[in-house]
This record gives sequence, C-alpha cells and structure tokens, in this order.
Amino acid sequence: MGTIDELKSIVQPLLMATTTHAARRDGNIIVHVASGVTHIGPARDEDGDYSYLADTLQTVLPDVAWHNNIRPQLWRKLAVNCVINPLTALWDCPNGELKHHPQEVATLCAEVASVIEREGLHTSADDLRYYVEQVIDSTAENISSMLQDVRALRHTEIDYITGYLLKRARAHGITVPENARLYDLVKRKESEYERVGTGLPRPW
Repeated sequence: MGTIDELKSIVQPLLMATTTHAARRDGNIIVHVASGVTHIGPARDEDGDYSYLADTLQTVLPDVAWHNNIRPQLWRKLAVNCVINPLTALWDCPNGELKHHPQEVATLCAEVASVIEREGLHTSADDLRYYVEQVIDSTAENISSMLQDVRALRHTEIDYITGYLLKRARAHGITVPENARLYDLVKRKESEYERVGTGLPRPW
C-alpha cells in the first residue's frame, strides 16, 4: 500500500489488485504453491470501469473478481500482512507458528482495525482477527515473503506494509504502538545485514 502516492503524475488509468494465491521463490523460478482469489479494481475514482479485464484474467489464473471500490480488499490484505510478515520475519518461522501467539495477533489486529475504521471502512478487531487466523491456518506451512527476503538478505516490503499503516495512523492522530515496534525491529534487522554486506562492523 502507498505505491499509488508515488504515481500521482501518471495520467493513464491505474488499477490495483490483491491476491490470496501463494507462491515462493526457488532461485530464479517462482513456484505457485496454492490457488486463491485475485481482487482487482480502479486505483482512483477517475480510473474508470475495466471490469472486462477480470474476465480476461479469469481464463489465465482464476478466480478473479472486479470491485468498483477495491479499498476494503486492499486493507484486509494489509491487515494480514501487518501480522504475518513482520512476526514470521522476526521469529524466523512458518506462518503456522503464529497460532501459538494469539494475544500478539489480537493486539496487532486491534490496532489495524482502529486505523481501518478511521479510513471510513467498517470492520471490527474481532472480525479482523478471525480472518487473519483463518489465513494463518490455511497457510500454516508457508514461508512469508518477508521472511524469504530476510533469509536472502534482501530489502523487505515493510515500508509498504506496516510503514503504510503507521503513515495512515499518524494522519488520523492515533497510535499503533505494537505495529510501530515491529516496524522498528524489521528495519533494524535490515540495517544489520545491509551493514554486514558493506563490510562495516555491526552495531552493538
């Protein structure tokens, strides 16, 4: 999330999508692990109706659904990513391990729900937690993309996941302390292996 803010100068129609398909990187090959649903819709109000694209994409990688308002689906996916990605990256564990940490999951979901409500979208902490727990169960053996990045010493997407949540929380004047703590920890982990890669000594 947040990439659209970097593309404001583009006048052509922009579409956004989110998917629950699961994949992993195996060297230079992307392996499709599990099927899911792809939600697609206009990035901005002026970007128009391109719902026919959903039918086209449906023939390639089903299922695909068009939404005139894609924001609820994007925020729901963001909530999942705010929980699963940083926790698995920091704890070096598959998604299913998070089932043993229900309080941490609940705390993160409550914070995300408070921001979603301020964004004008209806949700609740309990509904969000239930959805996230379903994703954790269904992807229990998966290694999150952020953990894959950390293991490969790559820059993560934390700025576009938890970083975007923090940005929107600040805009609404609310705090999300646990999400902020995880964001700082992931950024610290990135800086440590980036420092090692440059040959500089690690901070102690």
